Amino acid sequence: MQILFRSAVVGLALALCGLFRAAIADDPAQTPAPAPAKPAQAAPQPVPEMKFNALLLWGTNGEKPPEAGDLKELDPACKAKLEKVPFKWKDIYQVGEPHAFSIKPGAAAKHIRLSDKCEIAVEHKDGLNVEFFGEGKSVQKVKHAMPLTEWLVVGGNDKGMNAWFVVVKPE
Repeated sequence: MQILFRSAVVGLALALCGLFRAAIADDPAQTPAPAPAKPAQAAPQPVPEMKFNALLLWGTNGEKPPEAGDLKELDPACKAKLEKVPFKWKDIYQVGEPHAFSIKPGAAAKHIRLSDKCEIAVEHKDGLNVEFFGEGKSVQKVKHAMPLTEWLVVGGNDKGMNAWFVVVKPE
Protein backbone atom coordinates (compact mmCIF):
# COMPACT_ATOMS: atom_id res chain seq x y z
CA MET A 1 0.00 0.00 0.00
CA GLN A 2 2.82 2.29 0.84
CA ILE A 3 4.27 1.77 -2.62
CA LEU A 4 0.95 2.63 -4.21
CA PHE A 5 0.71 5.80 -2.11
CA ARG A 6 4.24 6.89 -3.07
CA SER A 7 3.50 6.27 -6.74
CA ALA A 8 0.38 8.39 -6.50
CA VAL A 9 2.29 11.22 -4.77
CA VAL A 10 5.06 11.13 -7.38
CA GLY A 11 2.51 11.09 -10.20
CA LEU A 12 0.62 14.02 -8.65
CA ALA A 13 3.88 15.97 -8.22
CA LEU A 14 4.81 15.41 -11.87
CA ALA A 15 1.36 16.47 -13.01
CA LEU A 16 1.55 19.65 -10.94
CA CYS A 17 4.98 20.44 -12.40
CA GLY A 18 3.53 20.05 -15.89
CA LEU A 19 0.61 22.38 -15.05
CA PHE A 20 3.01 24.88 -13.50
CA ARG A 21 5.18 24.90 -16.62
CA ALA A 22 2.15 25.32 -18.85
CA ALA A 23 0.98 28.27 -16.72
CA ILE A 24 4.40 29.91 -17.00
CA ALA A 25 4.43 29.43 -20.74
CA ASP A 26 1.06 31.21 -21.02
CA ASP A 27 2.21 34.12 -18.80
CA PRO A 28 4.10 36.67 -20.99
CA ALA A 29 5.94 38.04 -17.98
CA GLN A 30 7.41 34.60 -17.28
CA THR A 31 8.19 33.66 -20.88
CA PRO A 32 11.89 34.00 -21.61
CA ALA A 33 12.76 36.41 -24.39
CA PRO A 34 13.65 34.75 -27.67
CA ALA A 35 17.35 34.60 -28.49
CA PRO A 36 18.42 37.43 -30.77
CA ALA A 37 18.52 36.36 -34.39
CA LYS A 38 21.97 35.86 -35.82
CA PRO A 39 22.73 38.22 -38.66
CA ALA A 40 22.40 36.48 -41.97
CA GLN A 41 25.79 35.69 -43.39
CA ALA A 42 26.31 36.89 -46.90
CA ALA A 43 26.79 34.17 -49.42
CA PRO A 44 30.47 33.84 -50.31
CA GLN A 45 31.26 35.86 -53.39
CA PRO A 46 32.64 33.79 -56.24
CA VAL A 47 36.27 34.59 -56.92
CA PRO A 48 36.56 36.03 -60.40
CA GLU A 49 38.85 34.65 -63.03
CA MET A 50 42.13 36.46 -63.27
CA LYS A 51 43.29 37.48 -66.74
CA PHE A 52 46.89 37.40 -67.91
CA ASN A 53 49.06 37.59 -70.99
CA ALA A 54 52.10 35.39 -71.55
CA LEU A 55 54.97 36.31 -73.86
CA LEU A 56 57.91 34.19 -74.91
CA LEU A 57 61.07 36.23 -75.41
CA TRP A 58 64.51 35.34 -76.77
CA GLY A 59 67.66 37.20 -75.76
CA THR A 60 70.89 37.23 -77.75
CA ASN A 61 74.13 39.13 -78.26
CA GLY A 62 74.43 37.76 -81.76
CA GLU A 63 72.59 38.53 -84.95
CA LYS A 64 68.94 37.70 -85.41
CA PRO A 65 69.03 34.33 -87.18
CA PRO A 66 67.53 34.47 -90.69
CA GLU A 67 65.52 31.27 -90.11
CA ALA A 68 63.84 32.79 -87.05
CA GLY A 69 60.86 34.22 -88.90
CA ASP A 70 58.71 34.28 -85.76
CA LEU A 71 61.08 36.65 -83.91
CA LYS A 72 59.62 40.15 -83.69
CA GLU A 73 60.78 43.43 -82.27
CA LEU A 74 59.37 44.11 -78.82
CA ASP A 75 56.52 46.57 -78.56
CA PRO A 76 57.67 49.91 -77.09
CA ALA A 77 55.98 49.42 -73.69
CA CYS A 78 57.55 46.00 -73.21
CA LYS A 79 60.95 47.22 -74.37
CA ALA A 80 60.84 50.21 -71.99
CA LYS A 81 59.94 47.97 -69.05
CA LEU A 82 62.67 45.42 -69.80
CA GLU A 83 65.35 48.08 -70.37
CA LYS A 84 65.16 48.81 -66.64
CA VAL A 85 66.52 45.31 -65.96
CA PRO A 86 70.29 44.93 -66.46
CA PHE A 87 70.20 41.95 -68.83
CA LYS A 88 73.48 40.87 -70.38
CA TRP A 89 71.85 40.39 -73.79
CA LYS A 90 71.82 43.40 -76.08
CA ASP A 91 68.84 42.24 -78.15
CA ILE A 92 65.60 40.73 -76.89
CA TYR A 93 62.94 39.59 -79.33
CA GLN A 94 59.37 38.44 -78.94
CA VAL A 95 58.71 34.91 -80.17
CA GLY A 96 55.29 34.61 -81.78
CA GLU A 97 52.21 36.38 -80.46
CA PRO A 98 51.14 37.13 -76.87
CA HIS A 99 48.86 34.49 -75.36
CA ALA A 100 45.89 35.73 -73.34
CA PHE A 101 44.49 33.36 -70.72
CA SER A 102 42.48 33.41 -67.53
CA ILE A 103 42.56 31.23 -64.43
CA LYS A 104 40.30 30.69 -61.43
CA PRO A 105 41.68 30.05 -57.96
CA GLY A 106 41.73 26.34 -57.20
CA ALA A 107 41.05 25.25 -60.78
CA ALA A 108 43.22 22.70 -62.56
CA ALA A 109 46.43 23.96 -64.15
CA LYS A 110 45.97 25.64 -67.51
CA HIS A 111 48.51 24.72 -70.21
CA ILE A 112 49.54 27.45 -72.64
CA ARG A 113 51.69 26.61 -75.66
CA LEU A 114 53.95 29.56 -76.38
CA SER A 115 55.89 27.98 -79.26
CA ASP A 116 56.65 24.59 -80.80
CA LYS A 117 59.18 23.96 -78.03
CA CYS A 118 57.86 26.00 -75.10
CA GLU A 119 54.80 25.55 -72.91
CA ILE A 120 53.76 26.77 -69.49
CA ALA A 121 51.29 25.34 -66.98
CA VAL A 122 49.68 27.95 -64.74
CA GLU A 123 47.47 27.48 -61.71
CA HIS A 124 46.27 29.72 -58.90
CA LYS A 125 46.61 27.64 -55.75
CA ASP A 126 48.13 29.37 -52.70
CA GLY A 127 49.67 31.86 -55.11
CA LEU A 128 50.44 31.77 -58.81
CA ASN A 129 52.26 28.57 -59.73
CA VAL A 130 53.96 28.46 -63.12
CA GLU A 131 55.76 25.42 -64.52
CA PHE A 132 57.91 25.85 -67.61
CA PHE A 133 58.36 23.11 -70.20
CA GLY A 134 61.03 23.03 -72.89
CA GLU A 135 60.68 20.37 -75.57
CA GLY A 136 58.14 18.55 -73.38
CA LYS A 137 60.35 18.42 -70.25
CA SER A 138 59.79 20.41 -67.07
CA VAL A 139 62.69 22.84 -66.76
CA GLN A 140 61.60 25.17 -63.96
CA LYS A 141 58.83 25.84 -61.44
CA VAL A 142 58.04 29.21 -59.90
CA LYS A 143 55.56 30.22 -57.20
CA HIS A 144 54.56 33.86 -56.86
CA ALA A 145 52.39 35.52 -54.21
CA MET A 146 49.00 36.81 -55.31
CA PRO A 147 47.67 39.16 -56.38
CA LEU A 148 50.07 39.47 -59.26
CA THR A 149 50.13 43.18 -59.98
CA GLU A 150 53.53 43.39 -61.67
CA TRP A 151 55.13 41.32 -64.39
CA LEU A 152 56.52 37.91 -63.56
CA VAL A 153 59.66 37.37 -65.67
CA VAL A 154 61.42 34.01 -65.61
CA GLY A 155 64.20 32.88 -67.90
CA GLY A 156 66.89 30.33 -68.57
CA ASN A 157 69.90 29.65 -70.74
CA ASP A 158 69.55 28.56 -74.34
CA LYS A 159 72.15 27.33 -76.82
CA GLY A 160 75.26 29.46 -77.14
CA MET A 161 75.07 32.85 -75.48
CA ASN A 162 71.28 33.04 -75.86
CA ALA A 163 68.46 32.89 -73.33
CA TRP A 164 64.71 32.44 -73.19
CA PHE A 165 62.31 34.45 -71.05
CA VAL A 166 58.65 34.08 -70.28
CA VAL A 167 56.74 37.15 -69.17
CA VAL A 168 53.41 36.67 -67.40
CA LYS A 169 51.66 39.98 -66.94
CA PRO A 170 48.24 40.77 -65.52
CA GLU A 171 45.67 42.44 -67.75
